[in-house]
Amino acid sequence: AAAADVLAATFGDNVAFSTTSSTLPGVTRSFTSFSQAADEAGLSRIYGGIHTSLDNDAGKTIGKQAGAAVLARFKLTQDTQAPSIVAADSAAALKTNLTLTGQILDNLSGVASAQWRIDAGALQNLALDAQGRFSLTTAFALDGSADGSHTVTLIARDAAGNVSAGYTRTFKIDTGAPAISLGSVVDGATLDAASRLTGAADATGSNLVSLTYSVDGGASKTLVFDSATGAFDASLVLGDLGVGSHNLSLRAQDAAGTSARSIATSASQHWRRSRSARSRPATAVTTWAPPSARRFTSRAR
Repeated sequence: AAAADVLAATFGDNVAFSTTSSTLPGVTRSFTSFSQAADEAGLSRIYGGIHTSLDNDAGKTIGKQAGAAVLARFKLTQDTQAPSIVAADSAAALKTNLTLTGQILDNLSGVASAQWRIDAGALQNLALDAQGRFSLTTAFALDGSADGSHTVTLIARDAAGNVSAGYTRTFKIDTGAPAISLGSVVDGATLDAASRLTGAADATGSNLVSLTYSVDGGASKTLVFDSATGAFDASLVLGDLGVGSHNLSLRAQDAAGTSARSIATSASQHWRRSRSARSRPATAVTTWAPPSARRFTSRAR
């Protein structure tokens, strides 16, 4: 119904035509108008058992509404529609400046100009190519002084003087690495089956998204953490450790992609594993990132 109404408004509804279908080879259907073809298309859905007459009537009503909206949008006598701004998705949290790309579209008179601003700053001109495409990059300092939430706003005007509503994109800059504090496994401790790994990881800006630990550079094991506080409390997997000295490393990563890789490893500490210690499975979660390293020693008893 939508296509029939648009075609009828453009060419008139008394245009006779014939058509074929790839699903009915050798069959030609002829119609005296676009509306007749639309009516038969609706009936075919009923005959095929796909829709009922109630569905068909509702579909025709919605189709006519869609056709009317299209005709109003592209009415040639007057341009009353402001340009539309569309932009590609971007991360909500970043450790770098935001690069925003997109396109500004106008249905009739064409885009005359576009501007943008950061937060409450002054508007500045936005360069567009022949198709209305744009790309802009913010220029915040990445030394931590500009960390926090920011908003980019775009405004466009067409040749008829219609001005778009402000298009906004909010994002957060977070250049600080997460901070890990380890509350258990103190220097010189002896590990046993009851030993647990406890502490907290502070994302220092955006949300914490991953937390893991590894021993002696081995496979990372995920840690469950409290999404609000970053606190963790998990059993240690000890079954694959031999008696002697070992290194413990924790890593955390925030939503901006910043991890403790950017922070120097903390001073080594020592802890021991007794020969009687037994492995306890680690609790699973999705995580991995910044190192807070400790050192421990396993010994026989």
